[in-house]
This record gives sequence, structure tokens and C-alpha cells, in this order.
Amino acid sequence: VVQVAGGGGTPQSWRKKTTLQEAFGDFGQVLEIHTQDDGTAIVEFEDQRDALDAAKSMDGKKIAGSVVYVKVRQDTRGTVGGLRGGVDDRVSEMAQRYQLDATSTARLVSAFRDRSRRGCNLDQDIKQLSEHLAASNKPSALVCMKLADLREGKPIGACKYQHNAGDPRGSRPAREGQDRPGRDREPREPEERPRRDRADRQRSRSRRRSRSR
Repeated sequence: VVQVAGGGGTPQSWRKKTTLQEAFGDFGQVLEIHTQDDGTAIVEFEDQRDALDAAKSMDGKKIAGSVVYVKVRQDTRGTVGGLRGGVDDRVSEMAQRYQLDATSTARLVSAFRDRSRRGCNLDQDIKQLSEHLAASNKPSALVCMKLADLREGKPIGACKYQHNAGDPRGSRPAREGQDRPGRDREPREPEERPRRDRADRQRSRSRRRSRSR
């Protein structure tokens, strides 16, 4: 974590990632640089040892005319921050458990990287989001719906709905009308047409003949 000494906003020169890349690139492979509006920036190294060397060498130095404090951030598990693999693996495992599609999984991994940079409690986030996914009938759609809030670091909150412990995706509600007892319909008996006897038919024929004469 790189922070301007004495507080203040983020220097305009930091908006160009090449400024921080030039300052920290000599220490090792920089994976990503993320600047914030509160005068801090996150420089993510591929190797943990490079992050430690950069923090030790650059703390108290000037970058683009500003004195900075540099420290290695601790993640929620107490290990040295800046390593992408831990977050990605945990989120991917959660996505596989709740059968998220590939697009939702990739977006969720990216969102949790943002939350990691913001210093969110990832243990709590993963636990609470798992509860929401377990209670949802459409977990991939749920991720897309919550994506903006996840990226902004907003609290996820506890799930208010219960889920079936036997199914990691939760119990699906019965479709409307599925459990309603069917109405017993009595079969309609065909109406019997009145049968005419032979005498009636003969009388009818006789009448028609007499009229036609």
C-alpha cells in the first residue's frame, strides 16, 4: 500500500500508472496498480518477496515529488498481502460449489480482488455470500445483481432466507400450483338419445309421403 505522507488526495500524476510502475517496477513483476481517491494506491506484485523489498526500500521516499509511506498489507488470513492466488482460489471454489457459470465466476473473482484491495473482510464476505448463493434458485443471476455493490466494497450482509442444508444451492420453492390438490372431476356420462321404435319411424315416413302428394 502506497500512501502520501501527511494525508491529502491522490496526486494527479498517480493517475498515470506509468508513474508508479516506474517507481516499483525495478523490484519485480508488477501485476496491477490500483489508485484510490484517498491518497493511497495498491501495487500488486507477483512475488511476495518483491513486495517486501519494495516496501522496505521505498518507505519515506519521494514519488513524483510527494513523500510516501509504503507498507505490505496484511489480508484477512494474516498472511502477507499482494498475492492474487489466495483470493482467486477461494472465490473459484465457492463458485464451483454453487455451480456458477463461467461468466459469473470471472466477474466474481474480479470483484473480490477489488474488495481485497479495499481491505474488506474476505472471510466474512465469502461466508455471507455463500449463504445468499445457497438460498438462491439462480445463483449466477444473483452474482450479476450484486456485482456493483461487491466492487464498491459495500457490506454483503447476512442472508434472511433459509435454505435446505442437503442441497448446497438451496431448496427451490414449489411452482405455483404444484402442491395444490387436484380437483376430482366426475366423468360425464354420455347422454343417451331417445330411441325411436320402428313404429314411430314408419309413422313419420307415412306423414312425409302424404304431404308430398
